[in-house]
Amino acid sequence: MSYEATSHDIQLFRESLAIQLADIPSDELREESCSPDDATCSRFLRARKGQIPAAVSQYVEAEKWFKEVNIDTILEEPDINESIYQQYCPHANLGYDREGRPIYFERTGAIKLPEVLKILTPADLVTRHIRQQAIALSRLEDSSRRMKKPVEKQVILLDLKNLSLRPDSVGLSIFKECIRIDQAFFPERLECFFFLNSPWIFRPLWAIVRPWLDPVTKRKFHVLGSKYQEELFKLIDKDQLPPEFGGTANYEFPHVRPEVTRDDSFARIPTSDYDEALRPRLSAPTATGAYAPLDEVAQPSTPSLTLLNGSLPTQEKPLPFDLNALCKPIEAPKSTQF
Repeated sequence: MSYEATSHDIQLFRESLAIQLADIPSDELREESCSPDDATCSRFLRARKGQIPAAVSQYVEAEKWFKEVNIDTILEEPDINESIYQQYCPHANLGYDREGRPIYFERTGAIKLPEVLKILTPADLVTRHIRQQAIALSRLEDSSRRMKKPVEKQVILLDLKNLSLRPDSVGLSIFKECIRIDQAFFPERLECFFFLNSPWIFRPLWAIVRPWLDPVTKRKFHVLGSKYQEELFKLIDKDQLPPEFGGTANYEFPHVRPEVTRDDSFARIPTSDYDEALRPRLSAPTATGAYAPLDEVAQPSTPSLTLLNGSLPTQEKPLPFDLNALCKPIEAPKSTQF
């Protein structure tokens, strides 16, 4: 049975927090660090399954880290590598599920990591992930105001079509670090994580990743093949999905654009054929996660998605890389749910 924080638990959380914060210099924290709202207290308590000292310690470390990376202002300046990400890492922040949770799309299978690493460093990619999480936080706050209820979690869709047959330990190390950051500093921010068009080559990679995740978090991940639409439609309306994903939204998801260079001005997708009036619940699809006007009130509630384990195609040929060598330098991050 899942844990839910009580008002008494939240009160004990705040009392323990006040004691811990008394010994921390104020310049190491954000202004709001001393007064978390009930929803924030509950998130950290759920992440630590009701263990108050552990939840408070994780919250304090997260607040220190938020101050260190300037999470509140990180989006005020544009990313100098924006055109590079749009060229090599096609993605979009747009759309919501039926409960108002924001959706992040990415063509992960189209990313050619060796080419990316000729231009950017692994640290650049991790920083980009932090910026993406800041976008998600902004969208969650905005959606909460629009839905007139707390919206705390996001939905992530990664399209693995054309995934490289030769993944390397650098890519896994970057993904591991992103998971560590999410589990440590963004607990209880994930509703569902879908891997779409998963090829047989993804089976051994998923076997590496699974042990890094908290058991609760594992149940939020869905590894699906090419017949994934039915699972998506349990959570997301068709007008929130591009046509290639079985939806009816009137925009085209971005593809890799090899003609773009660092110095080019990048026109964000989609073009002027995007009609806000036809899709009032669809966010303005920009790389910064900005919103289009939303006139609708909260949508009717629907049953939560039943978490099912997706199936992968059967492996039909030997792996084109040494799995043991691939795993050797990777250590699992400390487990806590996100």
